[in-house]
Amino acid sequence: MEKYDVVVIGSGLGGLQTAYILSKEGYNVCVLEQGKVFGGSIQNFARDGVVFDSGAHYVGALDKGQSLHRYFDYFDLNSKLKIKRMDDDLFDQISFGDDAKDYSHAIGFDNFSEKLISDFPKEKQAIQNYTKELIKMGESFPMFNLSSETNYADVNKYINQGVSNYLETLTDNKRLQNVLAGSNLLYAGEANKTPLYVHGLISNSYIQSSYRFIGGSGQMANFLIKSIKDFGGTVIKNKRVVSLNMDGKKILNATTSDGDIFLADNFISNVHPNPTFKMLPKEVTKKIYFKRVSGLENTISVFSLYITFKKNSFKYINHNIYYYKGNNVWVEPDYNEDEWPKSLLFLTQVPKDESEYAEGATVMSFMKYSEFSKWEGTEIENRPEGYNTLKKLKQDKLLDLVEERFPGIKNSIKSIYSSTPLTYKDYTETHEGSIYGVSRDYNSQARSTIMPNTKIPNLFLTGQNTNMHGVMGVTVGSVQTASKFVGADYLLGKIKLG
Repeated sequence: MEKYDVVVIGSGLGGLQTAYILSKEGYNVCVLEQGKVFGGSIQNFARDGVVFDSGAHYVGALDKGQSLHRYFDYFDLNSKLKIKRMDDDLFDQISFGDDAKDYSHAIGFDNFSEKLISDFPKEKQAIQNYTKELIKMGESFPMFNLSSETNYADVNKYINQGVSNYLETLTDNKRLQNVLAGSNLLYAGEANKTPLYVHGLISNSYIQSSYRFIGGSGQMANFLIKSIKDFGGTVIKNKRVVSLNMDGKKILNATTSDGDIFLADNFISNVHPNPTFKMLPKEVTKKIYFKRVSGLENTISVFSLYITFKKNSFKYINHNIYYYKGNNVWVEPDYNEDEWPKSLLFLTQVPKDESEYAEGATVMSFMKYSEFSKWEGTEIENRPEGYNTLKKLKQDKLLDLVEERFPGIKNSIKSIYSSTPLTYKDYTETHEGSIYGVSRDYNSQARSTIMPNTKIPNLFLTGQNTNMHGVMGVTVGSVQTASKFVGADYLLGKIKLG
């Protein structure tokens, strides 16, 4: 039986990037994926010939010299990925049901500021102050600039302040506050809870530059897997890890659902901490650390529509549309189910032939996992009638909101598919279908922070829960996890060289 240096559980972006780094550095790495498809939240699927993304719908900071581009140089992705730059003057559009005007988020900090000032001329100083703060925030977090040196005063300032509180001190204009936070579906922000840095780093990234994937984000997984194999690593699908077996204080091996055993010196989980810790012996998980991390609150889940269009019936839109019924963009975890949905994100898939017409569109709206939790444990594609009835009801309600924003769009639809929070959970193994994993809370930041290393010396974590979600956040997190093996300064030095 072969023994590996490292076994990585889960082939999401964080798991694959961590495996890439370590296999490139000479470690004998094995990646185990529970599903039929690699990639976790970056996997793709097709409906009626149209490719849809599960999670990574667009990415930021990919212009040459920008932070994600520099990381992707190291991962040898920039020359391989097929991407399309979004519109300079409008990559995100923020709309409200009580306002005929649409508001633009533009690429480039000066451009971003100027566009908003034209809409809010009396708020010029507030908008300029906000833009300067975003720039400073991006400079303050070292790993987002390929540095290991931290100015803790600046970092703590952004970690210990809430984004909604900051916006309220910035301006009294409620509409401007909501426009600035209008892309909230990128991070599921809650008023008086979500830290400023979560909003700031994500917004900073997309304002630098914004891109969509041509043919889906799953191409990242494909290229990373090929490289891991070229470095001598192993990547296996249909291998669900069910137990991590210990010998004293360390993990000895991982057992999969089909009875196979994988020996390794170290184990890295790209799976949410809650199901990860359930793989450990019960006497271990009773300890305070494991109970605390397993019990952390998670971000809300999502209900999605996947629409295909009749030929030449709906034009491709090279920006995203965030639409809110009212003047409130913050997530309400305990919303009234009868009032759902209150908001949506609408985006069109990049046409394969660069046509002016869209082939399909994705629509997303926040939803509580509890709306579908009673069917947990049922099989995908074989759910009970009650599940399918509720799913169809929700699908129709969300489609009505889409029609409200795009009158007549129903006439352009060829077919429509949908996924629930339970669907998302089953395909990505995200706890309770949480769209962004563990929820960050500036009121108790230390408690909601998860480090790459655990209380078990040879068990490490990677992925969106250890740093931040999104392609940029997960990439930084994978570097932080791999640094536990090879050293941060050494690894960042290699990444800077490309």
